[in-house]
Amino acid sequence: MRARLGAKVFNLHGPYDLRVLRAVSLEERAARIEGILEQVDKRLNHLESDISELRDEIRELRRDLNNRFFWLLGVQISMWVTIILAILFK
Repeated sequence: MRARLGAKVFNLHGPYDLRVLRAVSLEERAARIEGILEQVDKRLNHLESDISELRDEIRELRRDLNNRFFWLLGVQISMWVTIILAILFK
């Protein structure tokens, strides 16, 4: 609850000069914005580290997939060669 009388604001906590309130509110707002920006910076750093970890995991999965593919390809080729030789020498 506020009531204005002249250049003063009467609040439940007591009278305040409007000029002081405006200056304090600007300083408080600037401090609040700085705090918010620090939080955003921390979150972005956390996201960057998470993305880096995900990229590393994806690289590892690709290597594993390539290794398994070549192993499977080798098994298939050896099976085909065995079947063809069995057919030819029968």
